Amino acid sequence: MAERSLMIEDELAVRLPKHAILSTPVLIDAVKFYAHHGKEVKKKIDALAVEIKDKHEKVKNTHDIIQQLNNLATDDGTTLDISGNQDLMNKLQLAKDHGVNIPMDPINGEDIKTKYTAPERDRLIENLHLSSDEWDKENKNHSQKMQVHIQESDRYLMLANQVLKYEDRPKRSMIQGMKGG
Repeated sequence: MAERSLMIEDELAVRLPKHAILSTPVLIDAVKFYAHHGKEVKKKIDALAVEIKDKHEKVKNTHDIIQQLNNLATDDGTTLDISGNQDLMNKLQLAKDHGVNIPMDPINGEDIKTKYTAPERDRLIENLHLSSDEWDKENKNHSQKMQVHIQESDRYLMLANQVLKYEDRPKRSMIQGMKGG
């Protein structure tokens, strides 16, 4: 979607220099207006793309954590000890920093809890799923907003092109008249 906004910007950049001298101030203002609003919409699209990418990374990391938690569970499913896996503890801390409800160590209250009973492990995994699902819903919402902005940007491009086509008509007929005569 970000590529689409670049195409729109490139299209205007290519077309506008060819029409440096427009015949009326109204046409000049119209093209400037459409180009300005097209750039503003592009900024919105780019901001949404960054947010989508960020949340996608959060979802990906959360799924990785869930997979590692499932792999570390004991065969009887009664306990989970992650104290020997510093990478997983770092990922859990990062998830906590992103807003996931991760239990803290009851002894010092500052570190991530490292030993879980089966019900505690299930709650931890459920918390990870809930946060992941929320980020996924936000991404879908942002994607829909992005589509709306892309359509708006397309309208500005179409209107700018219409102004440029309107400007081209008299020049083309004049050129045709010069060729014929």
